[in-house]
Amino acid sequence: MAPVRSVIALLFFCCVFKYTEPAPQYDDYVYSDEDQTPVCDESNCKLPQCSCFLAQPKVSVPDRPQFLMITFDDAITVANIETYKKIAAKKVPMTFFVCHEYNDYSLTQKLYNEGHEIAVHSIRSYMDPPIWPYTLDHGYGQDCQIEPCPKGNFEGLWEVPMIQYHRWSKEGGDFFCSMLDACTPQPDTAADTKDFLMKNFLRHYKSNKAPFPIFLHEAWLRNNARLQGFLQFLDEVLKNPDVIAATLRDVVEYIRNPTTYREFKPYKHSPPKSCNKVEICNYKELSRFMKSCVMCPKYYPWVGSPLGKVPPKNFPNFESLF
Repeated sequence: MAPVRSVIALLFFCCVFKYTEPAPQYDDYVYSDEDQTPVCDESNCKLPQCSCFLAQPKVSVPDRPQFLMITFDDAITVANIETYKKIAAKKVPMTFFVCHEYNDYSLTQKLYNEGHEIAVHSIRSYMDPPIWPYTLDHGYGQDCQIEPCPKGNFEGLWEVPMIQYHRWSKEGGDFFCSMLDACTPQPDTAADTKDFLMKNFLRHYKSNKAPFPIFLHEAWLRNNARLQGFLQFLDEVLKNPDVIAATLRDVVEYIRNPTTYREFKPYKHSPPKSCNKVEICNYKELSRFMKSCVMCPKYYPWVGSPLGKVPPKNFPNFESLF
């Protein structure tokens, strides 16, 4: 896990490339517009370095931990930190897919120091029964939902799949989505929110106990009824001794060395020192400012200069997009 000094360099790309023209090219990667089914020989793909698509831990299902992973997309700001505090009060670690633009790095480091995880974006597809994370030693195993999809092998690179949530409407329609806030119709009561989450959770818990991720944006929880239903769901499922709230890294480390839920120990987190002084970095020429726990970069970090050592090139006028 990188300290915040490196977080600036690692994370800002996820919200930047979609506004940058032309789109970046990755000559080292091969893409395919066809669904791929990897051929994986389990005799040659062994833990802890390799895990085949559709492989499961060699632990009996009743003894497996049921992991619960909560992730949030986009920048961490003063507008959403209070929601994160309410969830953290449940002793639940979270994974934040953070964007550089408008991100408060002092709050990011504070969350990191508290044991939460910082990561970047990805999109995946529906499988029933749900699947466990696997490595890409033998290629990408899921259906290609958005072209182009990667083709080829990436040794030792772990894939933590997104799932498709199933949403049942009162009118009898069925809907599927990969982010909670994309599911329609959206729940408008605490009871409906809890029921929606519980039904999807039980699809994992009552089958192979594949990790159950919750992917969403914080704005979905600004509806107080949904927030209360979400917190009630956490209280309910975490009463079970085999249900463990974990970060994505915890889950990958578990799969590398699987145990029973009774023996599971989360990844040891060694955070840097707390942020004693918050730097306010003002870049007037770009109408941008950011908060940081380290000395302000000379220039606003951007594509081609993630550490802000040289002036940003091709900086877009975001305001003109709206």
